Amino acid sequence: MAKKKKDKMQQLMKSDNAIIKDLRDQQWLYNPKVFAQVAGDFSLMHQRVLLGVVEKLQDRIIHSIDENKKDGQLWLPLFSPEEMNTSVDFEIDPRDLGVTPGHYPELAQALKDLVGMTMGYPKKKKDGSMVYTWVSLFSRLEMPMGENGWRTGKIRVKMDKENVNDFLSMNSGWTDHVAKIAQFSKKQRTPRIYIYLSTFRWSGRKQVPYPDFCEFLR
Repeated sequence: MAKKKKDKMQQLMKSDNAIIKDLRDQQWLYNPKVFAQVAGDFSLMHQRVLLGVVEKLQDRIIHSIDENKKDGQLWLPLFSPEEMNTSVDFEIDPRDLGVTPGHYPELAQALKDLVGMTMGYPKKKKDGSMVYTWVSLFSRLEMPMGENGWRTGKIRVKMDKENVNDFLSMNSGWTDHVAKIAQFSKKQRTPRIYIYLSTFRWSGRKQVPYPDFCEFLR
């Protein structure tokens, strides 16, 4: 039986199937589990942007993973207390998101949606007390604009570091998945289901209540 499974896997890896070839050739992305399991009705364009943000923060995510491997207990936040006085500010090239100029209006709408999204969650303070917090991941999103509409150029992304530490908390561990899953998926739900299920990859059999799964996808 084990030999049959191995032979089948080898056949899949050699397959000419376009989807399998895409998966085989893609780079992988490390994603905090807590972020991978955030509930929401995100469009494919929303997901391209969100995964682009996670990709920009890969060095910090991987550093936290490496430090945890040394200690086994500690999960470092992406930004230390000494770094909290400034915001996260970087640029993303739409081409890295797989977005061509013809889809810039759709990208602009997705950025408008994302900057207005808020999330509520309970959080433990340093003194042990609990507070319920409402925050937005993005404080500012900018896209180049010319006289005749959107033009080629990089998107500016600005985020509050405290919010980033909460949204991308490493305390629950991490999952790895194909980096550009949102770019070659045709259905809106496909990337979310794929990334969500990836968080259970190493836990053996996992049953997720159907209502909980529906709530996750909104």
